Amino acid sequence: MPRWIKILLKIIGILFALVVVGWLAIAGYVQTHKKELLASITSQLNDNLSGTLNIERMEPALLRGFPGISVTLANVKLRDSLWNNHKHDLLNAKEAFVSVDAFSIFSGTPTIKNISIHDGQLYFYTDSSGYSNTDLYKKSSPDQEAKNVKKKKISRIDLYNVKVTLENDLKSKFFDLNISRFKGNVRYNNTGWKASVDLNTLVNRLEFNTARGSFLKNTTLQTSLEMSFDDKTHTLTVPVQEMKIGGNDFEAGGKFALGKDNSDFALDVKTSSITLEDAEALLLPKITLRLKRYKLKQPFSGGASIRGMLKSGKDPKINGYWQVQDNTLMFDKEVITNCSFKGEYTNEFNKGQGFKDQNSAINLYGMKGKWYGIPFNADSITVTDLKKPV
Repeated sequence: MPRWIKILLKIIGILFALVVVGWLAIAGYVQTHKKELLASITSQLNDNLSGTLNIERMEPALLRGFPGISVTLANVKLRDSLWNNHKHDLLNAKEAFVSVDAFSIFSGTPTIKNISIHDGQLYFYTDSSGYSNTDLYKKSSPDQEAKNVKKKKISRIDLYNVKVTLENDLKSKFFDLNISRFKGNVRYNNTGWKASVDLNTLVNRLEFNTARGSFLKNTTLQTSLEMSFDDKTHTLTVPVQEMKIGGNDFEAGGKFALGKDNSDFALDVKTSSITLEDAEALLLPKITLRLKRYKLKQPFSGGASIRGMLKSGKDPKINGYWQVQDNTLMFDKEVITNCSFKGEYTNEFNKGQGFKDQNSAINLYGMKGKWYGIPFNADSITVTDLKKPV
């Protein structure tokens, strides 16, 4: 072995030994100052909290956090002051792990860096008056808020086997997800933050309007996303990226304004190949019911753009599009072969008259095919007023 390699290996070995010795010193300090450390972590978690945080047991988990230090929290419950009225824990977890910056321990104020939640539930509830169980966090002055934001820069959040529910009675929204895996890494910068998210979840319900039913009901969603947040505009941006929805390949992205006075959002999604049966499973129940009479033998391409306001409770503007190429279309007992056409859907046929069935329309362009062997074509077909179609 060349001499320089031997020297390099010795240097690496010495550095590794120093890291191990330093970590053992920190671990020893944690064991002898366990009470103070756990009290400090509890204080951080309770900071600016008007509700109650109950932790049945807390123990150091030294090896799990290497080269940092982790603490295991058992049976964690976080409740707001009005829990007796609505009975929804904001957080209820069988187990959670909190990772602490190792070098911050000696300062006497350990800094939480990573949080991992296992086997639990997050329930975000808003009643009909607008009160939310997330209001358990006290409002801070601008100076205090800036100080807290600077102090609490958690760089990683992981969820494993966690049920996430958002129930908003005021806006008639209900989201229900079973998250088997969520890994979120956050990187902070001068304008906000950027994050990488790895997600595997089952969407039980995704209701933007509970009266209309759920999108993506009982559908799996798998994706790895890059996203960013701008502190100045309070805008979350998710560039168009690949994801699997119900086993089909999609591309999706959007922008979401999360400010106090602005809640506009834009969402775009498209796929190059999906069967009509799989597409029906992603749509609202009333649309699925109407599509049941139609069958397409081969997959087709399509997509949609959705524009609206997160806080409004009103229906968003929806524009859908699709393309069928040399397919077989079946409805009732009729069959059209060699069928091709482009289609569009909008719930705002006449601008300014609302996003509703009466103002919705379906347009088909360049339709051609064979019916009982007889070729035909139609330049355009329009169906308006989906309440009483024309």
